[in-house]
Amino acid sequence: MFKYLNRGLSTPVAIGIIAVLVVVVGGGILAYQYYYISKQETKSPTAEENNLQTTKLFTIPEKHYLVFSSAISPIFSPDNKHFAYIVGSERGKSFVILDGNEHKTYDYVDSGSLIFSSDNKHFAYIAANNIKWLYKADRPVGGEWWVVFDGVEQKEYQNIHSLIFSNDGKQIAYVASKPDSNKEFIVLNSKEQKNYDSIHSPIFSSNNSRFTYVVRQGGKEFLVLNGIEQNNVYDRIKYLSFSSDGQQIAYVARKGSVGLKEVMGGVMLPYDAEFVVLNGVEQKQYENIDEVHFHAGGKFTYRGFDGRRFFLVIDGKEYENGRDPVFSQNNNHFAYVVIEKGENWSMVLDGVIQQYHGIISPMVFSADGKHYIYVVQPKGSIKEFVVVDGVAKPERDANIIFTSFSPSGKNFSYIAQQNNQKSLVILDEKELSQYDKVWKPRFTKDGKHFIYNVFMGRELWLIVNSIE
Repeated sequence: MFKYLNRGLSTPVAIGIIAVLVVVVGGGILAYQYYYISKQETKSPTAEENNLQTTKLFTIPEKHYLVFSSAISPIFSPDNKHFAYIVGSERGKSFVILDGNEHKTYDYVDSGSLIFSSDNKHFAYIAANNIKWLYKADRPVGGEWWVVFDGVEQKEYQNIHSLIFSNDGKQIAYVASKPDSNKEFIVLNSKEQKNYDSIHSPIFSSNNSRFTYVVRQGGKEFLVLNGIEQNNVYDRIKYLSFSSDGQQIAYVARKGSVGLKEVMGGVMLPYDAEFVVLNGVEQKQYENIDEVHFHAGGKFTYRGFDGRRFFLVIDGKEYENGRDPVFSQNNNHFAYVVIEKGENWSMVLDGVIQQYHGIISPMVFSADGKHYIYVVQPKGSIKEFVVVDGVAKPERDANIIFTSFSPSGKNFSYIAQQNNQKSLVILDEKELSQYDKVWKPRFTKDGKHFIYNVFMGRELWLIVNSIE
């Protein structure tokens, strides 16, 4: 859980090297990001092992250079039946592979833009030709840009970013600009909206009834909600979010020079303040705010820093040094992590500090709220273990991720990324098989099967484990 920066994918085998080609054309620099995949003889999963049903989805050709950008590419569709990734081709060009089929080659494909709609019916990404790379730039500029939607190029623009689908998959939106213009606008379902100096953070509400984004105009920022400009204007807006029913909206706003504070030597200097704006109403000021969340049960939380201490704020109530709040689905239980000093973290469950300390992951509750699991890495140790319903399981010399419960709460699972760079699948503390990489472990709705996608060498498999 804590040893590696890559939280979404398990760590691959360090034997063969796939070089991810990222060509910086403007500076004439060819840069590489390395990704390891096994070239040795690997044993494919079989039905005889651990009561498994296995399906080989496809084999990635040896000639392809995979572009793995953290947990973003390659990606699976929500139903796990479709798979897409980016391939670096000759002369620094790249193209997308969707379900084994090659798309058109471009000078640039934005690896962070690959997205499936939630209904699994659509796939889109951002691509560009004739671009230029500026020194130390994260993205290229200029040229011709398109959203490629279900394999078809949409209208050409000067630049495109922030591509999203609505939560029902029926709407698509992104930010674009036209040649010889320093203005940006939203393209919503192929219709161009009003121009602004810049735009960021477009989102749909979970029920798809509301669509909003942040615009910057004349050095100030404000929201546009369902096409209507909102009245609250600030120096900066971030962490925009809706409640699950779409009825509430919150974001963090910043104002500059709101007061004076004493710094070293007794000097008084102006300082900026951040505060949450909840349904248009400004909340208490802090120097910095993060971890802003609406929870399924209706709770609203964030973390604020007042210059000396951190506070977890839950529906307006402060919990000193708290973070990572979690509520059971029935709201009968509440847990959060409290950080006392350095790596001396503790789990607090229903107001009671638990017995294990160290670096601690957020708690995961079962659907009925009767069971819980979290990960602990004791202070000064490289080993980790899970705590299930208050009972510590054996330590593992591994990075533990993907903790989860079956729908009934009777079964639990996690993935242990081991020091041999293999990922070990754990079900009810029973060690199943180990693989080069593991994606999206999950229980079926009836709780009778445990499913995950794996790589063995260049082979992608779907593994179904029957639960007795």
